[in-house]
Amino acid sequence: MIVFLLFVSSVPAVAQRDTTSTVFTIVDELPRIIQREDSASTPLTYPDSAREAGIEGGVYVQMVVEPDGRPTNVVVLKGVHELLDEEARRFAQTMNFTPGRKDGAAVRTRLTLPLRFGLEDQETADQETADPNPAKAKTADDLPRGAVVQVPDQMPRLIGGLKALQGDIRYPREARRKGIEGQVFVQFIVSKEGVPTDLKVTQSVHRLLDREALRAVRETRFLPAFKDGTPVRVHLTLPISFHRRSN
Repeated sequence: MIVFLLFVSSVPAVAQRDTTSTVFTIVDELPRIIQREDSASTPLTYPDSAREAGIEGGVYVQMVVEPDGRPTNVVVLKGVHELLDEEARRFAQTMNFTPGRKDGAAVRTRLTLPLRFGLEDQETADQETADPNPAKAKTADDLPRGAVVQVPDQMPRLIGGLKALQGDIRYPREARRKGIEGQVFVQFIVSKEGVPTDLKVTQSVHRLLDREALRAVRETRFLPAFKDGTPVRVHLTLPISFHRRSN
């Protein structure tokens, strides 16, 4: 099962005019995943040997989305096990996107994609796949109350964009004075109303930055995710960057 949010890492140190080679990390419009109908696109598959060994967890894959939507420079940023890491990397390489845009132009954009391998989720998926009766296939209306959808038809959209969220960051004075900087990753659930809930820091820099990152994400709002035309709850992860030169 897949939990993902397309997000960017840090601001380039020097602005460049050559947008054909520059990899942007803060853009006006983030790339969006689009469906591929060719045979190169295959589902994320739970390796049998990993499942039998009880190996599960989330793999973070980083890539560059090119102006034509192709993922390049795909690497595992944070792995779980070589079996899951390799499958996550393979799957990411088959994906396709609408490009990131800056000042109206398609640009190269660095993204991180979290992919989750869960034993319980896989058992449920296997049961649904084996069921020969298509009438029993789940829709959004069939989901249990409070369920979190792994792969919605439409991902949530951050109102105002990531650039607006970064602009709302209040760099803690003590952290700036001590030269503390870096990137905090915040994981949360976007509710059916577009409100972030169940927030937690999955990659910490310092308690001062962690606290401010949680505040900023908690106060932001989204257009909700949709499945079968119905708003649904989904997991997302956002990076919040703290760089003294840009705050």
